[in-house]
Amino acid sequence: MLWIHVCRNLEDKAGKAILGRGHLAHIRGPGLRGRRPIHQTIKHVIHTDSLEVLDAGLECFTLRLEQIVSAPSSSEQRAIYRDYMHHALHGKVPTKSKRLTLGLARINVGWFAAHAIAIARARQVKRRHLVPQDLMDGLVITSFLLRNNDFIRAFSALDTMVESLFFYNLGVLVPLAPRLAVYDPRLELTKF
Repeated sequence: MLWIHVCRNLEDKAGKAILGRGHLAHIRGPGLRGRRPIHQTIKHVIHTDSLEVLDAGLECFTLRLEQIVSAPSSSEQRAIYRDYMHHALHGKVPTKSKRLTLGLARINVGWFAAHAIAIARARQVKRRHLVPQDLMDGLVITSFLLRNNDFIRAFSALDTMVESLFFYNLGVLVPLAPRLAVYDPRLELTKF
């Protein structure tokens, strides 16, 4: 639902994507899957493949919620998390939001989204466990998106929900994650 809201806010009323300045000729279909991540106009080429990567990460949010909100498992992943928090706080990221609590909530969302992307990336290359590069890839995508004015404008419609869930109720979300995750009893096989 969060992702659908952000995607819909990245389009104008005619269904044309508003991902950058200029006249964008690409008209999106009903879903994100199957569309080309490159949009061309007379003067611009706009790459939006980061949105597809984010979409893949958010798809696993309900299935892997416990893993996403859990502490990093290896020392390398913990070091990446420390660096992420260090740079976010020293870069004064929380002060760039309307409220400090919202800024801290966005840092948490960024970390959880990066962790979800890392899980999705590992699955794409048929790996069962995360490696530090998966997490770095996820952080690059989320950091890039959370600095994009068009994405932030669309995402800001969710500020109240983000602040409530990822700041005020974070202490409730993390312990409840095992019960909130959607269990899929099907056997998962990878053919290709």
